[in-house]
Amino acid sequence: MTRIAVPLPQSAATRPTASGGTAWTALPGGRGARHLAEPLPPAQLQNILADLARSQPRHRTQPLPVHKLEFPKLPAALTVAAIVAARDEAATLPLVVHQLQRLPLLELIVVANGCVDGTAEAARSAGCRVIEYREPLGHDVGRALGAAQTQAEICLFADADIVLGAEYFMPFLLATAQGVDIALNDPRPFIPVPDAVSTAKEFLNTALGRKDLGYASMTSVPHALRRSAIQRIGLDRLAVPPLAQAAGVLEGLLVRAVANVDVISTNRVHPLDSQPRSPRLLEETILGDHLEALQYVLRRQGARGGFSDAGRRRDLLTRPDP
Repeated sequence: MTRIAVPLPQSAATRPTASGGTAWTALPGGRGARHLAEPLPPAQLQNILADLARSQPRHRTQPLPVHKLEFPKLPAALTVAAIVAARDEAATLPLVVHQLQRLPLLELIVVANGCVDGTAEAARSAGCRVIEYREPLGHDVGRALGAAQTQAEICLFADADIVLGAEYFMPFLLATAQGVDIALNDPRPFIPVPDAVSTAKEFLNTALGRKDLGYASMTSVPHALRRSAIQRIGLDRLAVPPLAQAAGVLEGLLVRAVANVDVISTNRVHPLDSQPRSPRLLEETILGDHLEALQYVLRRQGARGGFSDAGRRRDLLTRPDP
């Protein structure tokens, strides 16, 4: 599947309307919105994504668009919920929500946990469905709890401190609408020198026999899952993204890296006001998540994770005499 590497606000597939919105027009080759109401052959979907990728990118310093996106009509059963976990993100959450509300959503769920800065109130004022916990839930638990609260067929996950134009989410909705179970973001082009977390992501994907996924990980947003995939994986595993990803691959789900979205330079830096916000602690948590995922792989696939031992006669070491 072709990956999208740029945002697509003014593509060959969209045009401004008189009301300031964006209408979806036929893509090159006669492809149009009507096709997305029915299954597309994989090759045709790849062509659509490639057409979108050839669009002119918007420079990062330009304001984010505010008009409503009129996406290709999805089948009625393919409802979409956006899920955002937030802890003290009142400064950026309204901007994130505003962009998500440009998408064709059934609902937008904000899981506010451990907040003391008015995050929950900001979410309610913006029209979100708010699930509030007084205590901090820990990394990624809010995402799983949010997914448990919706019946939407597609769950789109975003971060409350990473402001992206709605166009960046388009490849994930298109991919899941056309049958991809887990649609991932691979930020590799924006990480010139791999760090420990990126190395862990790549190693896990390689151990799963999916070296093609690169740095793509459910640890990174945006990503989207179909409801059937969440049911197969289990909500408890969804709270540990690498574990959920490993379970999805081993369960035979269709897992694809469908876009390269820069969430490195756009990630807001938090003040080191408490230990849970410490970058080092967050890194350790993510690395621990990947070790937990690898342990799951070894339990499922054996001590070597399904990799060959190349005929090594270890049994002779217990009886060395020829």
